[in-house]
Amino acid sequence: MNPTDTTATAQHSDDEFLASLRLDQSYTEAAVGVRKVLGTVPVRKPNRTDFFRVHPTHSLDCFCVELKEEREVYFITPALAQFVAEFCEPVRLRLCVSRQKVAFLWPIKLPREDRRVDEWRKSAAEAAHLAESKWIRLAPDMHLGAYQTFEAVADLGDPVWPSESWIEVVKIALRDRRIDSEDHAVIRQLLGHA
Repeated sequence: MNPTDTTATAQHSDDEFLASLRLDQSYTEAAVGVRKVLGTVPVRKPNRTDFFRVHPTHSLDCFCVELKEEREVYFITPALAQFVAEFCEPVRLRLCVSRQKVAFLWPIKLPREDRRVDEWRKSAAEAAHLAESKWIRLAPDMHLGAYQTFEAVADLGDPVWPSESWIEVVKIALRDRRIDSEDHAVIRQLLGHA
């Protein structure tokens, strides 16, 4: 037997051995017996650099209290909103997903009868409607006084929505952000109670 043949056979055997262990490029999708758990759902506006989609049917109209200094948003029951009405905003929570498959809830401020037309609110609502069928990116334009919407030119495929139900997504997102008691720390803070 030629020593070159032995070396070639050993090399072929080594290649087969390595090939039997090599991960497929889609290894994260093919993990057997594993499912990604949705543990965190941010409540925020879309990032200005991210393309995102909005779920066409999942939405919830509710009141929120935004603590701007703390950069926190809380959601309050309508019965309690009367106690801190000056701090409450009516919003429509919309389920969104980024290209990176990150689910988040976007609280879009609803129009108010006691105010003139707000182009920020109007342009956000229009962008959300467009994002139900197209990948978009949203950027604030201070000179325009509204959001600018940019549509993706390339085909970015279909959005990947969370496997959890809409109610489960909302519960995860709002688990530490729900005000359902007059004794809640945020209400006490806003009313100046110790």
